[in-house]
Amino acid sequence: MDVKQLGAWVQGALGGASNPQELVAAVSTSIANELLRALKDDLQVDDFLWAFEDGGTEMTGNIYMARNFDNRYFALEMWWSID
Repeated sequence: MDVKQLGAWVQGALGGASNPQELVAAVSTSIANELLRALKDDLQVDDFLWAFEDGGTEMTGNIYMARNFDNRYFALEMWWSID
């Protein structure tokens, strides 16, 4: 999973630039890492997959997770927009 891409998504949600190619602030990357740590601790997942769609003034993001010991899958769907 590319934490910088998730950080770019977080940065856009906080009102900053949403383009993953732009410089992502350290605070956005820190928030992304904290989110992943919380999901891993809570759900005890082994693998993450990140997918996003950048619509310019809105952005969707999905974190897909797998837990190997009982073959369970989880998804966190997120969305933000600039009105």
